[in-house]
Amino acid sequence: MNTLAALAASSYDVLVVGGGATGAGVAWDAARRGLRVALVERGDFGGGTSSTSTKLAHGGVRYLEKAVRSLDLGQLRLVISALRERAGLLRAAPHLAHAEELAIPLRSRWQSLYYGIGLALYERLAGARSLGRTRRVDAAALSRLAPALATAGYAGGVLFFDGAFDDARFALELALSAESAGARVRSYTAVEELLREGRRVVGARVRDVLSGERAELRATQLVNCTGPWADALREMARPGIAPRLRPSQGIHVVLERSWWPGELGLLIPKTPDGRVLFALPFEGHLLVGTTDTEVRDLRVPPHASEADIAFVLETFGTAIGRTVPRDAVRAAWAGYRPLVAAKGSRRTEALIRDHEVEVWSEEGLLSVLGGKWTTYRAMAEDAVDRLCELRGERRPCSTSGATLLRAAEPAALRADPALRALPADIAAHLVRYGSAAPALARAIAAEGSARIDPQHPFTRSELRFCVAEEHVRTVDDLLDRRLRIGWVDERARARLAPSLAPFLPSAPAPAPGP
Repeated sequence: MNTLAALAASSYDVLVVGGGATGAGVAWDAARRGLRVALVERGDFGGGTSSTSTKLAHGGVRYLEKAVRSLDLGQLRLVISALRERAGLLRAAPHLAHAEELAIPLRSRWQSLYYGIGLALYERLAGARSLGRTRRVDAAALSRLAPALATAGYAGGVLFFDGAFDDARFALELALSAESAGARVRSYTAVEELLREGRRVVGARVRDVLSGERAELRATQLVNCTGPWADALREMARPGIAPRLRPSQGIHVVLERSWWPGELGLLIPKTPDGRVLFALPFEGHLLVGTTDTEVRDLRVPPHASEADIAFVLETFGTAIGRTVPRDAVRAAWAGYRPLVAAKGSRRTEALIRDHEVEVWSEEGLLSVLGGKWTTYRAMAEDAVDRLCELRGERRPCSTSGATLLRAAEPAALRADPALRALPADIAAHLVRYGSAAPALARAIAAEGSARIDPQHPFTRSELRFCVAEEHVRTVDDLLDRRLRIGWVDERARARLAPSLAPFLPSAPAPAPGP
């Protein structure tokens, strides 16, 4: 891990603030173009919005419907761009991303025709990048493919493909890929103040939020990639500036797989709050979400309220024709969305998920506003293109078609002798480490596959690897974003957390302050 003193010993062409998908993507792109890059993140890499998504890399079925209904070219462009980027995301990290088939159960033949045509158009727009054929099925076939719907009274349904991925690990591997390309990256490093020469921003005073250590980082330009919190950094640069974002919050709940057996995902196209609801296989469990609630105070960490949990359970229960009790929830969590405000839009669910690169040339600050996970690479390319324009340089982007640092084909990993020698659940779990998996498997085998919990496939060797190679600094980093126990089994998380301190690097207690 970069020490703060070592980070401050150099000056940079670009200081990226924010280490989620967008910030890590910008750092990766800029470093590959030969720029001197530093990236700071006030929490863990991907620890905010980028690890709390619905785990879908999608073009936006809902946006396509709006584009057709409203003749909205902006929504249509977003869908086409997202479908193109979806293919690139799956190619960049095949060990973390895959095609997912989803079912839309429908009450009438008219609905089946309506959604069948719409999803066929969705597939057609993807063209050669299509992930699979859209098909309509009758009630009998739907019940056979999705047994949970057998008694829910559907007339049939439509099956289609979209992308699914491990968002937290993808964000982490973006940061690792940026580091491998030459960027200096550091987590738990918060910007306290911008450094100026006249109006121009020439760096930032930063603080290690765990130790309280402070330093000054110098850079020619800053890129604001702080997602829902982007207005706070804009306010630092131009006090009194009007906000541009209307953040919203979505929540997810995790249930046992028995509530939705099989490999299909589920999409409910209409919910009472105007969104769609997804149910997806996730870490051996079932992930169900999401809601859309506008939020005013981002100083409060996102929290899954009991009202929102009840809404998700009721909506999902209605879809499958069964009551899902509150005690069926294994875990529940929330995340913010960085939506760009639009005139005349009263509800956040109606806001377009496109992005904008705001350039303040006098201050030397660029802010990447809005956007969605699937298009992180295009957002980063737009931002770095603008940076290069401001510098008067031509540096072509090279991330289109590029793979991440540990990219590896899952089939080849599963066939590797080191993984095949391990218990099946541990071997399946290790695929997420990509090209690092075989060496990690050998280390696990040498230690006797010692697990940290009998109900989960996680081992002591894996914990040590995460701490040594993956910028782990807190128990939350380990349990919530490297192993994902915190997202699927809150009881196991509480049971394991006290015993993990010996695996962590020694660090002082968190320092006071924002």
